[in-house]
Amino acid sequence: MSGEGFNNPVSNALGTLIRAVLKSINYITGVSGWAIFKNGNAEFASGTFRGTITVTSPNGQKIVIDASTANPQLTFSSVDGTNFSSLSAPNPGGNSNVGIMARSGLFTPGDGIARRSRVYMDDTFGLAQLAIVKDSNGNPKGGQVQLNSTQGFIGYTDTDAAIQQNLVFVVTGATWNVDKVDFLGANVKYSNENTAGALVSYDQGRGIIAVMYYTGGTGATSVGATEVALVAWTAANSCRFKTGRKYSAEVGGGAFTSTAAPSPTEIATVTLRTAVNSIVAQILGTIRVSTPSAGNVNSFERKIYFKNTSGANVDKTSFGLTVLRAAGVGNASIFGNAAPGPTGPLYVIIRDEGLVGETQLDNMMIAIT
Repeated sequence: MSGEGFNNPVSNALGTLIRAVLKSINYITGVSGWAIFKNGNAEFASGTFRGTITVTSPNGQKIVIDASTANPQLTFSSVDGTNFSSLSAPNPGGNSNVGIMARSGLFTPGDGIARRSRVYMDDTFGLAQLAIVKDSNGNPKGGQVQLNSTQGFIGYTDTDAAIQQNLVFVVTGATWNVDKVDFLGANVKYSNENTAGALVSYDQGRGIIAVMYYTGGTGATSVGATEVALVAWTAANSCRFKTGRKYSAEVGGGAFTSTAAPSPTEIATVTLRTAVNSIVAQILGTIRVSTPSAGNVNSFERKIYFKNTSGANVDKTSFGLTVLRAAGVGNASIFGNAAPGPTGPLYVIIRDEGLVGETQLDNMMIAIT
């Protein structure tokens, strides 16, 4: 080495590395030391960087590590930077203590609103979220799953509004519930035993949606063969029948005749109608009951299926029951009793049966109006 510098230089006058490699004395590939190669490659054991690190592929895509912001971020971006996914690190003590946030690349469905999918964990609000969000403001716009310290939910947000909107399944403490007014029941896919082919999706319905019952003893008595209606229920739910869906009504109670020693032909007809205290409301089904003598009650039960194909929702305050003598000489009565015994209350239990995939069942249903 001369007084003016290295007599065996590593670069030329233009600053270009002229040696194949510049390396530490202990350099062993993949084991120890460091090396900078003339072809642009380098190998180091570890290092500390201040600011941003950008890695660019031959095609222009980038990986950027930016530690200069409140929430250090790792970003994977397209050539022009308009489409990216990212992973954010925590910012202890900040206003938004994001434990982790990962965002997918950009996608735009048919409504033209650009979205990303996001996994989000925030220590400040005790929140964990998996959601489809708007690219413009990060608000949920689609399906979401959210957990916090007191509850968890699954929901769907179709408007640019509060995060907890249109929840369909909620767990709070030791309880869970379906929490959406228009929730239409589970959709289950299974293979029809009678038809070979792919899995078919069947809506399983919401279950019980309304109950009405009478416990006041004799509820209505026909005058001979004249139909008479139950005036009012002890308690009853109103119900909405949504268009395109199928329903069932389970009807039960007791019946007897006024004749002291009835012949075997004493028969009562109990009719389910779409309004209480009415003998003109739409008939959904009838039940023929053999009626024993006064003071003795025969119980009856039947399940009646119907559907709404009107194209609009059908609302009913309650259903009703009527009775008439179908055969015999006595007056027929329907009966409901709250006390234990051979018969219980007069009742109607309405269930949402879903969309029902069986054509035969669909064909046998009456359409409610």
